[in-house]
Amino acid sequence: MNANERFEIRKAFKGSVDLIASLWDQSVTFICEDLSPRGTFVRTSFPLSIGETVVCSVRLEDDDGQSRDLDLFGKVVRVEMPRRQADGGYAGMGIKFVGITPVERLRIRSCLRATPPPLPLHIREAA
Repeated sequence: MNANERFEIRKAFKGSVDLIASLWDQSVTFICEDLSPRGTFVRTSFPLSIGETVVCSVRLEDDDGQSRDLDLFGKVVRVEMPRRQADGGYAGMGIKFVGITPVERLRIRSCLRATPPPLPLHIREAA
């Protein structure tokens, strides 16, 4: 999927996300690089296979400062594994939320309203 095919604007959400997958005995915490109401990108050196189903648990803060946990089903739709140092980018996996309700999408949009989109990769790496 390229940027022209996106349904939602990604936001530069830096937080943790707990994932549960069939390969693990318990939830595993990863760093979330960006988040949108349709999915997330999770940094990991050991991504799951494309098509793998996961349960994502992410904590978001509302406008009133209250933290809320969202538990969502997801599917791994993209795997990034830079092979050379010059390739740039981060190793990780893109997860598309499946079965998310309109109310859950609105909640994510509301919590991310003040969060800017992520900087382009070449600018992030130069900083």
